[in-house]
Amino acid sequence: MYTVLIADDERWVILGIKQLLEKIKLPFRVSGTAENGIEALEMLVELQPDVLITDIRMPGMDGLELIEKMNACGIDSKVIFVSGYAEFSYVQRALRLGALDYLLKPIEEKRLKDIMSVTLERLNNEQDEDNKLQNLERVFHVQTDCFHKMYPGEDGQAFVYQCISLLLTEEWQKEKNGILDQEQFFYFSMPRDKNRVIVFIRYPEKLKEEEVYELISNIFSTIRSAGGSMRAYSSEQLGELMEESNIALCTQSLCIGRGFLDFMKNRESGRIKVKEYLLQINQAVEDKNISQLRVVFDELESEMKEGRIYVDQLSLLYNQLAIKLNADGAAFEYFNYYQIDEQFHDITHFFAYIRDAVAEYLGRRDDVTNSLLYSIVMRVKGESVENNSALGDLAEEFGVSRGYLSNILRKELGMPFSEYLTGKRIQKAKELLLNEKLSIEEIAERVGYHDYFYFLKAFKKNTGISPSKYRKSMTEKILPN
Repeated sequence: MYTVLIADDERWVILGIKQLLEKIKLPFRVSGTAENGIEALEMLVELQPDVLITDIRMPGMDGLELIEKMNACGIDSKVIFVSGYAEFSYVQRALRLGALDYLLKPIEEKRLKDIMSVTLERLNNEQDEDNKLQNLERVFHVQTDCFHKMYPGEDGQAFVYQCISLLLTEEWQKEKNGILDQEQFFYFSMPRDKNRVIVFIRYPEKLKEEEVYELISNIFSTIRSAGGSMRAYSSEQLGELMEESNIALCTQSLCIGRGFLDFMKNRESGRIKVKEYLLQINQAVEDKNISQLRVVFDELESEMKEGRIYVDQLSLLYNQLAIKLNADGAAFEYFNYYQIDEQFHDITHFFAYIRDAVAEYLGRRDDVTNSLLYSIVMRVKGESVENNSALGDLAEEFGVSRGYLSNILRKELGMPFSEYLTGKRIQKAKELLLNEKLSIEEIAERVGYHDYFYFLKAFKKNTGISPSKYRKSMTEKILPN
């Protein structure tokens, strides 16, 4: 069952769409509704629905701005616009921004069913690709059968699947696969980054968490930090398990340091705490109470360091704060959890960024001269993707805080710095993909992505297809049969 968020400033339209969705009997359920653009964006960040059905014209923020901010937040919802005939030019622009289709008012049942059927097919196809990470590209061709072959003595015994992501103290560039017969413990691994490894495992359900981690520690002797996914009873969920383990690892390495963190350990309590903190932050922002914000940020940082809130939950909270401030004229960047880990490396640095950025915005400081601003912008635009400076390095070099630099660059570039940098990297990757002598892994490294899988997701999000499909399509255009 896929989830749908409906946004329209007319309640009768929302009610009508809900009734039609129930009537067409496709596997969609309405998870939320919003009556203006700002509320819709907040719910998008919180609910992460599979589909957004939104009016183009709404108070607070129109549908076009909504989809732009949704893309900046890294939300992959399929977008269907609702429009009147007089707004068709807006619909054309919406389609260029990545909307899947549009509905004209009054909405007809057959038209809605046709569009939702196409949306369902698209979601199912992407689930096959993305949730399995394109069948775990480069992985399942190595000893895939060890997950499915029945070995003597297994009959009647319950087995589970799990993914554990590791941060090692040394570089690891080879795959490692094997079977521990005594424990009936099957594993294969592959590098994700220079010193990050993903381990996919299958083992008897009776094994305890500490026993599993001990076996992994015996196989990989230089573990610094580790994150484990929940257990599953089907290999079809390996893609989801990989994402969970990476969230757990990023939380452990970013906030705690050495050790192992289970993805499910504090998920529910962390979700409740994030909601409570968000209420406190919203009130402090409305009151422009910087002292209260510092208290909340201090408490939140302490919770993160204890592993009681996960980095993806922090990302959700921060992005909702950014949405609120940006609606008031600020220009804060949006970060997904991976970007927080990649750009800040330590949770202390991230909270230093938040404190500075919020304090400077609420204090309305404007201490960057035009000449200095020009120098910064020219530096950012002139650098190649291979040598692009991190935002923190630029801030230190030019003597301003990271938060303030993020705000002024967003205004000057017309988009968040991270989005601008991603665009440059993907454009360069497209050029390099024309050279068939370069592997996709080499290209990812050359354009600044040390994580192969993150590059795949970023490229597909930006272009709509995988790097391998892009290369094939361009080769066919250049060298037709």
